[in-house]
Amino acid sequence: MNPESRTTIAFAGTAVGLLLLVLLTGSRAREADVFTAQGKAFYPDFVDPLKATALEVWDFDETTAMAKPFRVAFEGGRWVIPSHSNYPADAKERLAKTATAVIDLKKDQIASTTEKDHESLGVVDPQDATVTGSKGRGRRVKFFAGTTPAADFIFGKDAGDGKKYVRMPGDKRTYVSKTPGEISAKFEDWVETDLLQASATAIRRVVIDKYSFDEDAGSIKDRQVNTLAREDSSKPWTLSELKDTEEVHTDNVSAMTGALDDLKLAGVRPRPGLLAKMKDLEELKKANRGQAMMAVQDLASRGFFLTRDLSLICNEGEMTVSCDDGIVYQLRFGEVLYGTGDEVTAGGPAAPKKEEKKEEKKDEKKPDDKKDEKKSGTENRYLFVTVRFDASLLGAAPAEPKAYVADPAKKPEEQKAAEEAAKKEKEDYERKTKELADKAEAGKKRADKLATRLSEWYYVISGESFKKLRLDRPSLVRPKAKPEDKKDDGHKHDEKDGHKHDEKKPDAVKPPEKKPDAPKPPDEKKSDAPKPPDGAKPVEEKKPAEAPKAETPKPEEKKP
Repeated sequence: MNPESRTTIAFAGTAVGLLLLVLLTGSRAREADVFTAQGKAFYPDFVDPLKATALEVWDFDETTAMAKPFRVAFEGGRWVIPSHSNYPADAKERLAKTATAVIDLKKDQIASTTEKDHESLGVVDPQDATVTGSKGRGRRVKFFAGTTPAADFIFGKDAGDGKKYVRMPGDKRTYVSKTPGEISAKFEDWVETDLLQASATAIRRVVIDKYSFDEDAGSIKDRQVNTLAREDSSKPWTLSELKDTEEVHTDNVSAMTGALDDLKLAGVRPRPGLLAKMKDLEELKKANRGQAMMAVQDLASRGFFLTRDLSLICNEGEMTVSCDDGIVYQLRFGEVLYGTGDEVTAGGPAAPKKEEKKEEKKDEKKPDDKKDEKKSGTENRYLFVTVRFDASLLGAAPAEPKAYVADPAKKPEEQKAAEEAAKKEKEDYERKTKELADKAEAGKKRADKLATRLSEWYYVISGESFKKLRLDRPSLVRPKAKPEDKKDDGHKHDEKDGHKHDEKKPDAVKPPEKKPDAPKPPDEKKSDAPKPPDGAKPVEEKKPAEAPKAETPKPEEKKP
C-alpha cells in the first residue's frame, strides 16, 4: 500500500471517529436535556395568576370533525363569554384559581419522547388540521396575559393517581403531571346559573296566569288565573276561590316555590338593542317605527307577541312572583326549544314551527327510534323576565304615636312613667320607620340591579322546570281530608263491649248524622242511645243499612 493510500485511510478513520464522537455526545446531551427538564415548571415565567385576562379551551367535536373553542375573556371592563354573545361570566375568581393551579403544573415524569405515542396517550393537538381522524385528540388549554399567550397545554388521558399525560404544543415529549382536574369548557360552569336569586321562604304571593296562545287564530285559549298568598313563611298558603271541600296541595306548591328558588338557566339569547335597553315595554311607544317592528319580530320569534296596547301575550302563559323584600318578578313563557349542547346554551336553529312540533310529538311515541330522539334533543322553553319594586310588600308603615301631654291630675311619679312610655313609643316608631326606609332603599337597589341584568337577555330553561312552574288548578288543590268523628273519639268502651263492635260503631253512628231530616225518629233514638250492655244494637242498626227496603216497614207497623 502506497503512502498516499495510508494517509487517505487514516483521514477517513479519523473522520468516522469524530462523527461517532459527535453522535454519541449529541445523543447524551439531548438525553441529559430531556431528563434535566423533569421536576421543572412548564412555564416558569407564568407566575402571576391575576395577569391572566383570557382562557381558551379547545375540544375536538367528532360530529363536525373540527376543533370547538370555548373562551372566557375580560372585555369592556367585565368578564364575558364571547361564544355566547358576550354573556357576563362569573369568572374572575374562578379563572384566578384555575391559573394558580396551572402555574404550579410541573413536568413530574417523562412518559414519551416520540410523536408516535401521542395518539395512545391522548395528546394529539385538537387544532392540528394536518392530522386525520379523531383518535387520541386531547384538550388544548391556553391562558393569555393581554393578547400574548402566557401558557399553552394539551391535556391527554388519565395517568392515574390524579395525574394526566401533558405536553406543550410543538414539543414531541409527553410528561405525566399532577393536574388540577378538568378545566371546564361548559357554559353553565362559568356563569351564575341561579337565574332569579330568589329564596323560596321570601315568596309571599304567586299569580299563575295559565293559558295558551293560538297564533293562527290570534286568540287566547284555556285561560285560568290562580292566586296563592301567605302572610309569612310560617303561615299556610291560601288559594283564590277555594271550595269548602278543597285544600291547597302543599306538596305541589312547595315543589313550585322550590323550582323558583332553584331556577337554572340552560341557555341565553341576546335581546335586540332596543329591547335590551328598556326595562318597561311602554318605552316602545317612544321608538321609531323601524326599531319597533324589529323588536316585535324578534319577540315573536321566541314566542312573545305584542298587542296594540303594548301588552305582551306569551305562547304558554305567565306568572307573577312577589317577595317580602319588595321584588316582583314577571315570568313569561314562550316558544318550545328542542336541542342539545350549544343549540340550547348559545343558539342554533330557530324555534320549530307548529308543523315541526306535531312531527316531533309523533316521533316521541316511538321510543325505539333513537335517531329521531337525537335530532329532537331535550325539551326547553324560552323565558322573558322583568323585575320591578313594590313597596307595599314590605308591610304597612308604623303608626305615629301621639305627642306626650302632661296631665296635672296625675301624681309626679305617674307623669314621669307616662312620659318615659311616650318617649319609648316615639323611639320605637322612629326605629321602625328607619328600618322600613332602609328596606325600601335596599329593595329598590336590588330590583334595579336585577332588572339591568335580566333586561338584556331571553333565557332558556329546561322543560322540567317549566312544568313545575306552570301549574293548573287541579295541581294546586286536593280534596280536604275528612275530620275524625268526635263522638267516637270521646266514647269510652269497656272490655265487655268487645273490640269487634268498636270497629263497627263508626258505621252505626254515621246514619243519625246523615238523616237529621228523615221522618224516622225511632231509628235515630236507637242509634243515639248510650247503652253499652246492649251489644247487639249496633248489629241491628247495620242491617237496615245493608237492606233498607226490607227494614223500613217495621217502624211503620209498630206505630199504630
